[in-house]
Amino acid sequence: MLPNSEHPVQAAEAWEQAARDLALATRRFDAPIDSYTVLGNLQSGLIDLHQTLTQLVTFHEREQHRAATDRGDLTAGGELAATAAQHLTQAARTLDHATDELMAGFACNGRIAWQPDPVDTVLTERAARLPEASAPHRTDPGQPPAPGR
Repeated sequence: MLPNSEHPVQAAEAWEQAARDLALATRRFDAPIDSYTVLGNLQSGLIDLHQTLTQLVTFHEREQHRAATDRGDLTAGGELAATAAQHLTQAARTLDHATDELMAGFACNGRIAWQPDPVDTVLTERAARLPEASAPHRTDPGQPPAPGR
């Protein structure tokens, strides 16, 4: 991501890539406790996205006088800019609701004491009980094998 970027197109492209990476990364959690951090960062991200949407609303309202259609119709272009601002305002409101729901889920998640996976626990306990002799012999690939092996 571009820190403190002054280039909205590049920042939006980086945000989109980060969102895609997050979607792929959250298919599985090796450590359930990581869900706390992910939800907290998502909450911050939604708040930042809300700010971005409201800034886009302001842009469309402020620059409405410059909007035109592809055929040069300033009246229709201005109406499109105003309509875009209305839709973006609604998107920000909807995002507020999503943020509230995320915060509620985050609060519930914060009260969960994640326990180890029972299968992992059993495997770890069994591995600890194995006699040392049954452990595979490991040698450094750069070293010749010990005599008798």
